[in-house]
Amino acid sequence: MKLLRLALIALCVSGCSDDAEPDVEISLRQRLSMFGPLLVVNVQALNDEVVVKNLVVNRGSCKLMEVSIKDLKRKPKLKFAESFQGDVSTCTAADIKEIQVETGKGTFDFTFG
Repeated sequence: MKLLRLALIALCVSGCSDDAEPDVEISLRQRLSMFGPLLVVNVQALNDEVVVKNLVVNRGSCKLMEVSIKDLKRKPKLKFAESFQGDVSTCTAADIKEIQVETGKGTFDFTFG
């Protein structure tokens, strides 16, 4: 049932920014860690040389884990189809309403219906 819910969430994602088309797409999944269940936000590049500058989940109310924050500070550069994964320990997939991704091309808001 959880997998079905995550699949439906991934299908309901829509992105918007000024006039630019997003150069990334977002998907969600849950995984177990030694700390318990974690939500993984997967940011996948749709173009070559996508620089991920920032990732904000639910306007900051769902916090990224420290290791993900450190990875973002290095401004990962992704080639086509490569991914950056941000771990969120404070929210579940059902809690997610908005994810904002800042790339070298702009800032994109992805909303979940």
